[in-house]
Amino acid sequence: MKESLDYYNAEVEKMTLDYLNGNSRIESAIREFGSFIKPSSTSILDIGCGIGWSSHEFAKTFPSTKIYGIDLSPRLIEKAKTLFWRNNLEYHCVDITEDFSFDSKFDAVSLIDVYEHIPFHSREEFHARIKLFLNDGSRVLLACPSKFHQNWLRKHKTEGLQPVDEDVDFKTIQKLSSDINCEVIFFSYKKIWRAYDYFYAVLERRPQYGSEPEITLQSPIVLESQAERYKRLGIPYSKKNREFKGYYMLKRLKTIFR
Repeated sequence: MKESLDYYNAEVEKMTLDYLNGNSRIESAIREFGSFIKPSSTSILDIGCGIGWSSHEFAKTFPSTKIYGIDLSPRLIEKAKTLFWRNNLEYHCVDITEDFSFDSKFDAVSLIDVYEHIPFHSREEFHARIKLFLNDGSRVLLACPSKFHQNWLRKHKTEGLQPVDEDVDFKTIQKLSSDINCEVIFFSYKKIWRAYDYFYAVLERRPQYGSEPEITLQSPIVLESQAERYKRLGIPYSKKNREFKGYYMLKRLKTIFR
């Protein structure tokens, strides 16, 4: 995984820009996941948290829930701890393709743009570990690019692919669900930029027949405004610099993250 580690260590500036200026792919996934996190949840594991954006939004929306953000890159985790701090939020540097464990189980496990980056040959091992983290009623939330989008990238924009970028489809999700003793309770394609370019899936361990579905029509997650994001990074917010690009952007980010 060294190639992947080097890749993600170099992603700090890009991920920060995604947070600062907004990335529709990430924002859509965070909001959508909010509809499937049970209000009664006491703990959430956010796998592949990057600079901590998604973990922060979960922690802010569910203040009584303990959020654990984990990522492969020590540099990303370092910046997550700097950017986003809350009493119910903590971060750990973890390689999910290697042996990792937690003392507790989780009511929800979040994977935003993560599962497709797990090597095919490591999936069985990964499934076995995730299985240990779940209680009855626990949910696994996934946001992945579709195989249609992956094929388009391979043909037209190979620079959009990461060192490991596997195809994931409904059959893949069914296999994951079976391996971790869950049921697929939700699967839907989304349009982020093009029709059928992403999908969301929710798996649940032993869903209870006749119980309340605990799926809200309106996500409780209200994302930070762009002005709030600028303030968090210590950047003056105005119409003039709200599109934080070009030489000034690079120079400022080098100052923030040196």
